[in-house]
Amino acid sequence: MRSTLLAVVAAALAGCAAGEKSPDEKEWEAQMYLGEQMFKNSKFEDAVRAYRRAVQLKPDNYQATIGLGASCSEASLTLYVEAERLLAVRQRDVAKRNIDRADEYVLMAKKCFARGLEMRPNDRVANYNLGLMYYKRATTPYNLPYPSQLEPPDEVRRDAVALAKWMETYEARKVGVEARRNERDEAISQFLQVLKIEKVALDAPTHVTHCASPQAHRYLALALLTRGNWEGTENDTELARRHLSVFLAWVLAVRQHIVEKAPNKSAEEKAQKEKELEFFDRELLDLKEILLGWREGLNSLERQCRLNTEDCPVPREKRAARLDAIAREMLIIEATIQQYEEARKPKLPKKP
Repeated sequence: MRSTLLAVVAAALAGCAAGEKSPDEKEWEAQMYLGEQMFKNSKFEDAVRAYRRAVQLKPDNYQATIGLGASCSEASLTLYVEAERLLAVRQRDVAKRNIDRADEYVLMAKKCFARGLEMRPNDRVANYNLGLMYYKRATTPYNLPYPSQLEPPDEVRRDAVALAKWMETYEARKVGVEARRNERDEAISQFLQVLKIEKVALDAPTHVTHCASPQAHRYLALALLTRGNWEGTENDTELARRHLSVFLAWVLAVRQHIVEKAPNKSAEEKAQKEKELEFFDRELLDLKEILLGWREGLNSLERQCRLNTEDCPVPREKRAARLDAIAREMLIIEATIQQYEEARKPKLPKKP
């Protein structure tokens, strides 16, 4: 997301007319630069203020509109996390103000992305940012903006008073969990919209060199994993594996380009090269951890189905079929983990 945002901002600034500029033009450039820097440093509410001023100066500017939408989306997520922390220490009034502000940012983000789609219907930047916002809202481990858990955890089950309070909120939790599913599905829809512009088939060897949005492949794969629809011959996990393979190939290609082509003479150039390599190595590690977590979840579900435990989420009459599906899922996950393991192994230099 950040690379996309920085690219559109850079394009906007590079396109400014040469020569003497009006005070409004100078201020617009300054606010765009400020918004970019604040976003890059995770100061999202400061970024919102800068991009909002830029939009006031140029209401029809696409880059400012997308920048404002992306900043609002990230600011809302930060506020929800802080609100949950405040609720845990019983600072309900302050938490409520954070939640209200976060909800306002979400509405503003949606308006910005909708406006971006009006301005450039064939540009997928707005779709990507909208998909990313829905994906993050749907997969956050916190209980805001929606409850993350329908069934009570074990520690709540063991406490009669806590369990009674939990059940009082059951209907609200049910609505929240359904809202998460809807936003996850909307994220999938938006990422698929982004990838419609791809001109080369997903499995083609040349796809990676023509890939217009590798991050969309990544987040689409993760959203598919969370949906976990195992029906049909081409289920969500198999589709996720294919999209993750594209993303992996892209990461490796870019990383190899940095290794071979990035300037490496001065101390500053060496530090920048190391920073870029660390970023892509972290991308690989993050995805591996997600896959390992998914494998752990499948292992847990398999145990529940085999032991016919009471808390197993799969109906008894479907457990045998689900065990077969889990076996197929595990093969796919293991193959993908192995793929990432191989990618992270240091490559030996070629012999002269």
